[in-house]
Amino acid sequence: MQPSPGDFDYDEETAADLGRALREILDDVAAFLRRYVVFPIAAQVVAVALWIAHTHLVEQFDTTPYLWIHSPEKRSGKSRLLDLLELVVARAWLAILPTEATAYRKIAADHPTLLLDEIDAVFGPKARDHEGLRALLNAGHRQGASVPRCVGPPHSIRIQQFAVYGAKALAGLGQVPDTVGDRSIPIRLARRLSTDPVGRFRRRDVAPIGYAIQARLAAWADRTDLQEARPEIPEALDDRAADGWESLLAIADLAGGRWPERARGAALELHADPEGLEQSDGIRLLADLQMIFEDQGGEAAFTVDLLADLGALEESPWGEYRGAKALSAHQLARLLRPYGVRPKTVWIAGVSAKGYRRAGLQDAWERYLAPPALEPPSDPSGRQDPVKPGTYERAETSGEFDPSGEKPNEFNHLDGLTDEMGGEGGRVADGELDF
Repeated sequence: MQPSPGDFDYDEETAADLGRALREILDDVAAFLRRYVVFPIAAQVVAVALWIAHTHLVEQFDTTPYLWIHSPEKRSGKSRLLDLLELVVARAWLAILPTEATAYRKIAADHPTLLLDEIDAVFGPKARDHEGLRALLNAGHRQGASVPRCVGPPHSIRIQQFAVYGAKALAGLGQVPDTVGDRSIPIRLARRLSTDPVGRFRRRDVAPIGYAIQARLAAWADRTDLQEARPEIPEALDDRAADGWESLLAIADLAGGRWPERARGAALELHADPEGLEQSDGIRLLADLQMIFEDQGGEAAFTVDLLADLGALEESPWGEYRGAKALSAHQLARLLRPYGVRPKTVWIAGVSAKGYRRAGLQDAWERYLAPPALEPPSDPSGRQDPVKPGTYERAETSGEFDPSGEKPNEFNHLDGLTDEMGGEGGRVADGELDF
């Protein structure tokens, strides 16, 4: 059980010591992950390391981001990443398609970190068989959320509210619905090359390393309160991404060093283009029209010309829209209507015809499309002090948690873990996670 704010005797020096200890733990988590999983981009390692730490404090936050681990094909490291998460997150529960009754009762009773493999089966062709799990995932990101279910024998059925809030990692192929995807941090893995350095995973050898990290995180969490933390969130993140990253940014700010900068850079990179999430036809059309207007440079365009330009775009759906003929003027107008965009009579070089004006599309572009470039600010945290603490207990120098940041002796076997990848002493080398 997490302590309440009144249980802490806080001073700046103690907070700085705890921040340094957390920074070393996060470095070790990142090294541990990189030893056994090949991540295509450094931003993913940063996000996963912070997400792991947040599972130990999840009850202190209003929302939790799901970790969505996906790939286009099998054998890309998804299950291996779940194996590693099981060793280091708080109260791990690794499950493959648990029954609805099992999932609801387990989460309500034990508040585990749910590590759900083969999530594509939940949202695939047989999705109707898993409506209970879908409801759990749709609601379980928010503190205090519950889902009603009928329980009891047929002659005395009653309605019971099951608490469903908690940290969840989902792994599988393909897509997830927008209701889940936009509440998630996307981690898209790929098959490793023969030249990619990766350690052989033997659970009997790796488990002691993972459990040592888990113990250090648990000891840190027992003495940490971030309920009052209000981290600076990059303006470029949409509301749901901002909600999800708030807890991770609070942890990064406490760790200090390069972690605040890394965290905000990772958030911007992973959500600048929500990889793997299917765009609606309307959003795709708005983006393609924006590109056409930018290329042409004009203030207006005839409908017939826009349709020709849309059909000529490589990898676009407009040439054979929904398996039929090319996109028609009527379909174009219908797709744009929900965004407040309607065709008008426009004049170009003395000729009039139905078309669209740049000014008429501008509002929709600004509301529904991400900025063309998302760059982290030069001072990502917006602070001079690298640590933005909540309130902390004055930790004793004896016992299982040392605020000086020294690793316990049983963790020394992590030293050298990433030597072949450029790190030193099992830690992440300066700049190794920067992007």
